[in-house]
Amino acid sequence: MSPPPDNSSSPESVGMRKPEDSLQTLLLYRMGRSIGWIAFFAFVIAFAGVAGGYVLWSQLNLMQEQADQLQDMADKTQKSLEASRIQSDALIKAMQTLSQEVGPNGDAASHPSRSADGLSNADRPWVGIDFVTISPLAPNTRPVVTATVRNSARTPALNVKVALKASVSSPQPDDGGSLEECATCPQSVLLPNMGLSADVGFDGGILLSFARLNRVKAGEETIWLTGRISYKDLLARPHTTRVCMNYVPKTATFSACPEGNRFD
Repeated sequence: MSPPPDNSSSPESVGMRKPEDSLQTLLLYRMGRSIGWIAFFAFVIAFAGVAGGYVLWSQLNLMQEQADQLQDMADKTQKSLEASRIQSDALIKAMQTLSQEVGPNGDAASHPSRSADGLSNADRPWVGIDFVTISPLAPNTRPVVTATVRNSARTPALNVKVALKASVSSPQPDDGGSLEECATCPQSVLLPNMGLSADVGFDGGILLSFARLNRVKAGEETIWLTGRISYKDLLARPHTTRVCMNYVPKTATFSACPEGNRFD
């Protein structure tokens, strides 16, 4: 007995597929597209989240830097205010000391240590060179010399003007007595124990040649620092400090000349 014929691949069977098969195929196609769109939007949302997080992180870093800068400015302002307060307190104490020395009626004779004009030598300002620094000496260069001027008294020095110069020579230089008071120099106020830095220019803008540098190191020539410091006390009396210092090669420092330093 022969098996029944297979009619599944015949044209009639193909044309007679059930509608449920087409519906399932359509549903699977639409589900596939939906999953694709969902994955695409999920990727877009994730990318937007990462980008937003990076922007937020950058903004937070920028805000932190600005906060640090503001804190640094606040610290510097606080230090400046503190320094101003200290200077103001020192000036007030100096004025109180002067008031006590002069007396309520401006009479200077009631105090044994008081001078005739109301300010003793112990209380008047004394301004002079505290120390001098110089850059390392090298051939064909101009050394950089800086002098620190200090008021070592208990009262302020007013209208302080510093006129200093450096030179290289063998003989004893002029002690600064011939220097006129500097008319164009800036005027400063030096409170008690306060220092002021002043750059010292070389006379003629000299450069140290190799041969001259060797003579300086051998002591055959030396670098001189001379000049004058002009100032006034609280009673507007003028005072002058004459300066004379010479370079010592062994210690690379400046020391006072045997003569030429005077105070008045």
